[in-house]
Amino acid sequence: MHPDFLFAGWNYGLQAGTSLTPAGLARFGIKTLVLSESCAHVSTGEKQASINDTYQDLTSLGAIFGVQQKARQVISQMKAQIAAARAKVGRLKPVPVFLYDSGQASPFTAPGLAMPNALIRLGGGTNIFASLRQSWTSVSWEQVVARKPQCIIINDYGTPTWQQKEKFLRSDSVTRQLPAVRNGCILPLSYDELTPSPRNAQAVTAIARWLHPTVFGQSG
Repeated sequence: MHPDFLFAGWNYGLQAGTSLTPAGLARFGIKTLVLSESCAHVSTGEKQASINDTYQDLTSLGAIFGVQQKARQVISQMKAQIAAARAKVGRLKPVPVFLYDSGQASPFTAPGLAMPNALIRLGGGTNIFASLRQSWTSVSWEQVVARKPQCIIINDYGTPTWQQKEKFLRSDSVTRQLPAVRNGCILPLSYDELTPSPRNAQAVTAIARWLHPTVFGQSG
């Protein structure tokens, strides 16, 4: 294979300290587009993740592949879907949410510089680790317990399955005492919904419906 273009992110294909960097790949004539949200892994002073990062990447891809109109159409559809959710939940009290990716001894989660933080906020929640100025990272269960999440989003990909992760949350002596677990407020979302992609808008709607069911005509 002789690729001439790579679209990837830091720690999602690109890796500092290796030849898998834009500079390293350029030596082989390979051009690179770096996922905007992932730059928090290698840059200091990054702001909290924003859905605008996804829009920017889609705009860039549209320009690279000569499909600008299609990119604008996708972005417009995403904005309309998110605006519809915000119209229902934007003025409601945010629900404290914990994003559980993996890990039993210490949970891997998505703090303020990772995309789920933006999606949770848009969906009417507040990420319990929003103030942590990092991207995807591990924390302690003691930190999770202290923040009392009312709902948990499980990142659904690979093995263990989201069902296995939920089983752990419900059976572990510490995690089963979390308000979210006691009340059964656990929402699995797929990896491609929670990481930057056109499905981010779908995730916002799912989160909003889960956290604030009554405003969508559902029972709480």
